[in-house]
Parts: sequence; C-alpha cells; structure tokens
Amino acid sequence: MTVRKCIVLLLCVLLSMSAVAQTDENTQPFYLWDTPYQQPEQTEADTGISLDSIFPPREIQAPLLRPSLFNHTTLPVTHDDLQQRAFTTAAPWLFAMLIILIALMFLYYNRNKLRIADLLKAAADHRAMDRLVRGNNLNTTRLVPMGLFVTVTLATSVYLMALTHNGITAWLVLAAALFTAYILRNLVARLLGNVFDDGDAVNSCVTSNYIYHMLLATVIAPLLLLQTYLPWGRETLFYIIASLTAVCLILRLFRALQLFLTFSKSRSFYLFFYLCTIEAVPILALLKWFLVQ
Repeated sequence: MTVRKCIVLLLCVLLSMSAVAQTDENTQPFYLWDTPYQQPEQTEADTGISLDSIFPPREIQAPLLRPSLFNHTTLPVTHDDLQQRAFTTAAPWLFAMLIILIALMFLYYNRNKLRIADLLKAAADHRAMDRLVRGNNLNTTRLVPMGLFVTVTLATSVYLMALTHNGITAWLVLAAALFTAYILRNLVARLLGNVFDDGDAVNSCVTSNYIYHMLLATVIAPLLLLQTYLPWGRETLFYIIASLTAVCLILRLFRALQLFLTFSKSRSFYLFFYLCTIEAVPILALLKWFLVQ
C-alpha cells in the first residue's frame, strides 16, 4: 500500500468520526443518554398489558348455596368445625415393646433351659411337672416371670382393642393392674391352702397355672404382631386371643380339680370352690370393665 492510499484512508476515518460526533443526541440509543432514565410512576390501571383488551371477560357464577338436609330435623349438626383425621397406624413404642417382650421370653426359655415340649408334658402329667420343676430349679421366684408374660400379653391385646386412644399410660396402668391382681390371687390361694392344711395341693395347682400361662403367653405373643399391624386384625385377633384364653381357663380348672382330688388331704371341696372363685372374680371384673368401655 502506498503512502498516498494510507493518508486517504486516515482522512476518511477522521471525517466519519467527526460526523458521528455531530449527530443529534435524540438519535442515540437510550443507554447512551447523559442523564439516567427515570421511569414514571405507574398506577395499578396501566401496569403491564391488560388481558381484558385481548380476551373477553369470563363471567364467574356465584356459588350456589343449598339448605342443609339436617335443618329442622332430629339429626342436627353437632360438629360444624374441622375434625382431626383419625390416626390408625400403630404407635412406634408398640413395635419396640413387642420385640422386647418376645426377646425376654426367648431369654427366659434359654436361661431356664425350658422347651415347649416339656411344658406340654408338664401341663398334662403331674410327674412330668415335678421333674420339670426339680430339674430346672423352678422355684416360686423363677415362676413369677411366667405370670408377668401372660399379663403383659393380655393387657396388650385389650389395649389394642379398646384403649389405643389413651396412649402408653393406659397400657402401663392396665398391665400393672393385671400383674398385681395375678400375684394377689396366687398369694390368696397359697394362704387358703395353709389355712385348710392343703398346701401341697394348692401349690401344685398354682404351679400348673404358671405352666399353662407360659404356654398361653407363648402362643399369644406372635399373634399380637398380627393384631397390631393387620388392617383387619384388631377385632379378629382379639376374639381369637380371647377364645384361647377361655380354653386355657377351662383346661386349668379341670387340671386343678384333678390335682386337688389327687393330693388333697381333707377332700374339702369347698376349698376348690374358693379357688374357683379367686379365678373367676378378676376375669369377671375385667370383662365388666371392658364392656363398660
């Protein structure tokens, strides 16, 4: 490129720059204005694009109110506010309690070297019961947990049927009341045996009751899981557990009568009637309370 062409090109650039500098400010873009742009205040009417100018207005009908069918009838509305939805799932502490209960029962079997087959033999044969008591050293203190297991399982079944809305406090009170009544019943039975000089027969009956109750608790414990978590299990499993308890009661009474007739010294049948009364009173009291609830 020659020097003349460079000079001409430079002059053209300078002329174009001077022409741009002399243009009117009104033709410049808004972002190059010297003063900042101030948007005027907009009222609510001119904000944005009114859709009414594009789409036709849609008429909204007023809500249709109808009179209630229960007005001026014998079925008035008693709850016109929002009602809390019923909570039907089981509480978390129930699962933990059932697992702990089953674990304690397994530990009790393992600790005392008990087998279900031996308990079944002891429930039907007095000699097998004596061998079990002597061989496993099942004294009065070691028999008490059997009563605890059966009272806790029965209290849990009753709680699931009728007391779930009262929380864990109701379960604790019911279990404690049943266990206390169970211990008092055995103490009264042993006291009557000592008073009428039939301690051996009464002690055999009490030991037989413990064995039957341990078998009953062993059967009920797995059923409590079904009663807790099956949708249809509350009533059905409760009636099954109640039927098993009734069968166990009948078998225990026949077994107690057999032991009493075998080992009683005085043949005092009224003592057996006293024992039956002690058996029936707590059950009748619990049944009346359950029906009232």
